[in-house]
Amino acid sequence: VAVLDSGGAVESSSAGLWRPILTSAVVRDAARGGSSTWAIWGGRLWVVAAAPVISDSAGAPSVGTVVVATVVNATFAQAIARATGSQIAFIMGGKVVAVTNPAILPLVATVAGAPAGRVGAVGAVGGYSGAQQTLPLAGARASVIVAEARAPIVAAQRQLLRGTALAALGALVVAVAIALILARQVIKPLSSLTGAADAIAGGDLQRRVAVSQVKRDEVNELGQAFNDMAEQVAGAHETLRQAAIRDGLTGLLNQREFFRRLEQE
Repeated sequence: VAVLDSGGAVESSSAGLWRPILTSAVVRDAARGGSSTWAIWGGRLWVVAAAPVISDSAGAPSVGTVVVATVVNATFAQAIARATGSQIAFIMGGKVVAVTNPAILPLVATVAGAPAGRVGAVGAVGGYSGAQQTLPLAGARASVIVAEARAPIVAAQRQLLRGTALAALGALVVAVAIALILARQVIKPLSSLTGAADAIAGGDLQRRVAVSQVKRDEVNELGQAFNDMAEQVAGAHETLRQAAIRDGLTGLLNQREFFRRLEQE
């Protein structure tokens, strides 16, 4: 930790804080509102944060800068792991510089070979799943790998699958119930209408469909309309039949009907 005055001179500093850190761009830019960065100094990976010191006067410029720098090592990685609940490994130049749990090293070896990018490959090795994220460093390559134990993930996946299966089963039961209701309230009456229409077309003019005197849905109204039509067809057929067998003036059976009945007797 170091405290600088408004001119950049060191007011106080922890032992061993390097001059390159105190003169870095992140410190120079601190007066704009604070910033942080990753850096490599002395062959080690650092994280540096700087923030301005503001006086009590409103709108006054900063009177100095507070700089916090820490080298990325096992202690730093453990602190990150406690905050995130994940296992952490830092890679610099293809080598592990800090790791919270040696059990994730097989995963680190697999994921660390991913091409450079903001987020690298996601892998699963040795009971852990993890992803690599490249750190923003100019002229060097460093990355952090975050690993999670696969057992809780697998358990959560299984729980999700069970929940999905139960939801699908519930949806299937509902679908079957709806289908049964449709079959009872819609499909069956429509089939009855179709059968009655076929019967009338075949000459059974007395065929009717069952309708409810209580229900007032569309299918019931359709059935009632069909029965009314069937009554009209039957009435028209009877009118035509009487016109065909009786004399229009006297109403007596005509000759053709007389001989038909005589032959029938």
